Order: sequence, then C-alpha cells, then structure tokens
Amino acid sequence: MNVELPNDWEMKRLRDVAKINSESIPAKTHSEDSFYYQDLSTVENGRLTRATESVCFLEAPSRARRKASQGDIAMSTVRPYLKGFARVDFNPKEFVFSTGFAIVSPKCREDSEFIYQNLFSGYFDYQFYANLVGSNYPALNSSDVSAFRIPYPESQEERIYIGSILRDFDKAIETQERLIAQKQQRMNGLMLKLLAGKVRFPEFKKTPWRESKLDAVLKHVFRPISWRPDMDLKLVSIRRRAGGLFLRPEMKGSDYKTSDLHEIRKGDFLISKRQVTHGALAVVKAPFDGCHVSKEYTIFENTAPNILHTPFLDWLAKTREMWHKAYVASNGVAIEKLIFVPKDFLKFEIKLPPTLEEQIPVSYTHLRAHETRYTISYAV
Repeated sequence: MNVELPNDWEMKRLRDVAKINSESIPAKTHSEDSFYYQDLSTVENGRLTRATESVCFLEAPSRARRKASQGDIAMSTVRPYLKGFARVDFNPKEFVFSTGFAIVSPKCREDSEFIYQNLFSGYFDYQFYANLVGSNYPALNSSDVSAFRIPYPESQEERIYIGSILRDFDKAIETQERLIAQKQQRMNGLMLKLLAGKVRFPEFKKTPWRESKLDAVLKHVFRPISWRPDMDLKLVSIRRRAGGLFLRPEMKGSDYKTSDLHEIRKGDFLISKRQVTHGALAVVKAPFDGCHVSKEYTIFENTAPNILHTPFLDWLAKTREMWHKAYVASNGVAIEKLIFVPKDFLKFEIKLPPTLEEQIPVSYTHLRAHETRYTISYAV
C-alpha cells in the first residue's frame, strides 16, 4: 500500500520510534508479589479498565508477562482489527499485561499520542491483515509489529500537534457518545419490556404470546462462493455486545489465507462461532448484502417470515437471554475457547407475539412516535 507523504515526512519502522515489549517477566515466576492483571477483555473503547482484585504470580495466568510504563501503548496482537488498543494514561506500577498485547514504548514520550492515533488508520489496518497468522485466533508476532511502517513528520512539534488535535476529537466524540448512551439506555429499558411481553400495546393485549422453537423459524444455510485469486473480497466481522456488523478492509482473494468463504444476504441472522458468548450476533442489514464471511461464522435464514419479523429477531439478538442461549449451545473448556454449535442452538425456544402486526411496532428503533401514538400499559 503506497502512501504519498509531504517532503518533510518519512516512512519509518515502528522499532525506529518505539521499543516493543522492552520489559517482560520470566515465564516461571514464583513470587508472591501481587498485581492487577490486564488482558484483552480489559480494553474497551480505547481505555483500560482497572481490575478490582489483585492476584499473585503463584496464581496468575502464565500469559501474565508484559510490563508497561505511563505513556506506553497496549496494542492487542490477537485480532488487532477489533482495535483493542489503549494508551496507559496512569502509573501502571502494580499492573502486569497479558502476552496478547504488544507493549509499544515510544522512544520520545511526547510521540505517544501520535503513534497511538496511527494504529486506528487504514494504513495500519492493511498491515494488520497482511501479517496475521492463524485462523481461529488470528494474531501478529512481535517481530511483525516492530517492522510496521508509520508515516512520520520530521518536526516533533507537528507530531505533538497532530496527536493533540486527534485526542481532542476523541474527547468530543466521547461526550456525544455518553449522551447517546443515556438515550440508548432509556430505549433499551423499554425495548426489554416490549420484547419480554411485559409492556404491550392495548390493541394486542388480549392475545397471549406463544413459544416457538428456533428450528421452526430458522435454518442453518451454507453459501460457498466461487473463489478466485483475482476477486475482490468484501469481508465482514461482528462487534461484541451486539455492536453490529462492520466491513473489514477490502483485499484480493489471493491475499486472504483461506478460500472457504460464504456469502451473506440481507435478512440473514449471522453468528460468530467463537465470539457469540460475548454477544457477537446480528441480523444482516442492506449495506452488507452480498458480503463475505469465513467458516468461523454461522448463517441462519428466516424460514418463517409469516411468524417471525426479521427486525424483531434483530432486537432479540441484543438481549442477554439470547446471548445465554448461545453460550449454552457452545462447547469448550474455557469461555475464550467455546465454539458455537448451530444444531444445539436451534433446539431452544423463544417467545413471540402472536401476530406480525404486534412484532412490527415492537421492532421499530424510533419508539418515541409510538409512545405518543399509543397509551402503553404494563401487563400484569
């Protein structure tokens, strides 16, 4: 991927501007010293959540190896396209990081924000996908990370200024996201009541809800594509916690590590086999019609559109109850190694409004119009 740079910029390797995993702890540590363990689950929206309980090395996971300093960048090397990155903006003296991170220590501390912001660029996305190893948990090697190329202004003042501008935008976005989250929380509270039948519109209240087995309304389907090395792939992944689908960077068939790909269509119910217990499931919307997924995803079709309104299913996919069904329908020895089993999932039942006429208004995301149109009453 070629990038045209200004005359006073140059392309540098990450190892030229930062140290990678400069401080590590020996694998066999028998100390009783306690610390707070940070793994991939503690990164959320670019921030590290601090554990409330400490562990000692005698009881710690063997992956507790990385040390970091304030101003370092914790960069997830497992599925890096999910952007599990965070700046260490506190003194992490009593923190130990998982080997699932590469700890990037800028040689010049003032460059920390600039380097961190670069990790979210399309240019780094391209390098991530070009260097991933493995199919189940695609990951980067530390040597790959150190060899990544980064566009670098000659002027440190310019680097600091770029980092500060992008950080200010991040803060503004966070403020807006908090306001949106408050509105979303109110809507979700109403949606949970509607989806459980605890709140019903007056005209539908006389008819009770019915239970339906998932295999009566969903069918596991396979749509293998005719792979060619010169074809343009439109790859899709699912965010955790019902965050919906997102497009991965486009690439040629020859650049992807497997030809076992499948097509998804609008209205499909898509599930990530290895991330479903974290809420990675969603209905495919129109912008993703015709996109591609690997064999690590399960595709269901709605075979009973006269019984199940697909947008209603999309809202059900956002509930903890549906996530729990997916969890129970997964096999494995640990939550990060569970694999979803479609046939077990289809044995479960869900509760549905008896008519599509009731499912349709419940499925609408803009409920305010319905709050004014209907006098919503609580079911006893």
